[in-house]
Amino acid sequence: MNECSRCGSGNKIEKHHIIYRSKGGKGKRKNKTPLCQGCHDYRHEKEELERQIERELKDNHITEASRNSRLVVLRRRLEIVEVENTPDKIRERGYKTYFALYPNPLPRRIVKKMQATKLQGIFRL
Repeated sequence: MNECSRCGSGNKIEKHHIIYRSKGGKGKRKNKTPLCQGCHDYRHEKEELERQIERELKDNHITEASRNSRLVVLRRRLEIVEVENTPDKIRERGYKTYFALYPNPLPRRIVKKMQATKLQGIFRL
């Protein structure tokens, strides 16, 4: 476990549980993969966004329009995280979260318009 299995870096190697211990995964070597800190952070953010998308698809307590709006936002965030955190980019400059890349993702005029039309609940502002 001397280099990252995703980008090949040898810096700050951590052990990532393939099946999380909270989900019944064991602490055995075959359930761990070496990842540098950047790739490890990327993997967790990517998996969290995928879980949020899955939850939205299963949520029966919201309207179809609300679900679709949330899915558009989540899928776009996932796409940005994936494009901006390729193995080469992580090796070169480290991992960048979505909010580090886009600290204020929506222009103020759009936020005000959303608030005026009472759509803020859709985007959880």
